[in-house]
Amino acid sequence: MSRQNLKRGRNARRLHGRRSRRKRALLVCGGEVTEPEYFRIPCKEKRWPLTVKSVVGSPQGLVNEARKIVVSEDRLCIADGMDTFEFIAIVTDVDDFHDHRVATNALPDSRFKLIISNPCFEVWIIDHVEQYPASIRRTRDAQILAQRLGVTQGNRGEHVKASSVVGRLSEAIVNAKAHNVHLAGRRSMLPGGAFIGYL
Repeated sequence: MSRQNLKRGRNARRLHGRRSRRKRALLVCGGEVTEPEYFRIPCKEKRWPLTVKSVVGSPQGLVNEARKIVVSEDRLCIADGMDTFEFIAIVTDVDDFHDHRVATNALPDSRFKLIISNPCFEVWIIDHVEQYPASIRRTRDAQILAQRLGVTQGNRGEHVKASSVVGRLSEAIVNAKAHNVHLAGRRSMLPGGAFIGYL
């Protein structure tokens, strides 16, 4: 967001006599289509102020990009009396990456959360309609199942079918808890659930 737009927003709020105190969040994700589409669905419905940045790269690369965005945005917001990001979610898949622990250790402060999908984000989308089967361990198989269940659509199943996930967050969290275990044996954050719960 440009400095001019920030000032315009600030002045508009002053005309109404008080500042709007809405939580602002940033989502930096590894997927170019599926993840941004999913998170935009509830944010549009609830009118949440969410900034989405899609970055192709490793978990460490996503963390670095998120830090750059936040540093730049914080500087502008503080200078113009605006609210900074209160929550920054970095969403990535397990895939073939091996730097998740390094990425976790590189998180600058408590606002930053690394949310890992295992093996891919489609697992979380499937949980909206049924518990993801433990027998499916490959990304491509998960993507095929998501298409068969009708939670994704398109030639490659990269688009989220909104009607399949809207209003099903609670069900998805319950299903995910049954299989959502960190690679090191500890409970990990629910993909999407922790983020949406915060907002």
